Amino acid sequence: MDNQIITRKMQAEDYPNAYALWQQVPGMNLREFDDSFEEISRLLRFNPNFCFVAETKTDKQIIGSILGATDGRRGTI
Repeated sequence: MDNQIITRKMQAEDYPNAYALWQQVPGMNLREFDDSFEEISRLLRFNPNFCFVAETKTDKQIIGSILGATDGRRGTI
């Protein structure tokens, strides 16, 4: 089962790969300030138990993310 997917808590170090994924999602509407490394890192510190990534088990490629917040951010899974 080489194509297994695992989910885990998102870490600030995941930002570059997650952002690259978000750029490929139609309608994601990334915002320069809200989606910056600094703001996502702040969100991860504030809500560490509500932000996740999905990645392939073998090559650790991020293929999904969930950012849970109560700060008025939009929802995209």
